[in-house]
Amino acid sequence: MSQVKGLCVLDVDGTLILEEVIDLLGREAGHEVEISQITSRAMRGELVFESSLRKRVSLLEGLPILVFDNVFNSIHLSLNVPEFISILQKNGILVGLVSGGFTPIVGEISKIPWYCLFHCQLA
Repeated sequence: MSQVKGLCVLDVDGTLILEEVIDLLGREAGHEVEISQITSRAMRGELVFESSLRKRVSLLEGLPILVFDNVFNSIHLSLNVPEFISILQKNGILVGLVSGGFTPIVGEISKIPWYCLFHCQLA
């Protein structure tokens, strides 16, 4: 890309990918339903985000780091994401990813060859 004309920043969970990574981790930990319910309530603003995140993460205790490989292999890009990013890049727009956590997943997504992405961890 010779001249940068702008920046498009995408959230990962539920935007770039269809799933919420914490829910997929919950499945691996045997707490999928409970974590998914807490996630849904937090996203609707019914729960304080920080305390709901702490509760969900506490349910993941004991998961091995290798679980991220299983989770990465089970995510699905949202409809038309590759085409959307290609159009942005052809028009000089950099694409960035942000996520509130789980850098191993965002890091792997950012390595997909047709991406020109960066990522940051906000939490």
